[in-house]
Amino acid sequence: MDSRWLEYIREKFDHAPFFRFLNAQIAELQAGSATVFLPVTEQLLNTYGTCHGGVLAALADMSMGLALRTLKLKVVTVELAVNYLQPVYPGCSLVAAAQAVYQGRRLIMAETEIRCRENLVAKGKGTFIVTGADEEEAKNPG
Repeated sequence: MDSRWLEYIREKFDHAPFFRFLNAQIAELQAGSATVFLPVTEQLLNTYGTCHGGVLAALADMSMGLALRTLKLKVVTVELAVNYLQPVYPGCSLVAAAQAVYQGRRLIMAETEIRCRENLVAKGKGTFIVTGADEEEAKNPG
């Protein structure tokens, strides 16, 4: 995988407002996979004092989208499913590891596992539509 491409992706997502709002950080990028780190803070809690399910869904979507972006494709989420397995409490650092699992001409699928201290807390799967080659790739092939 082209290191310039991975750096471009990292830069793009590090400056995305929602990514920054959640304080999500890219831990690792490889062709077809991504790992994203997210600290659970008080601002991300629901009324029960645990991490809001929407945060876990957003983390699942972001990690899978990043994994697919490494394939130099523009994709948009068309379906997202998350299984919530355990509650997540403040102070936990979530780690989402995502990978592409199927690639067709128009649809691509990915899965992610979200862990807290090595414990599996959620699993996600998503279907994405391929809208074309990434613009930056078209400008700078390689």
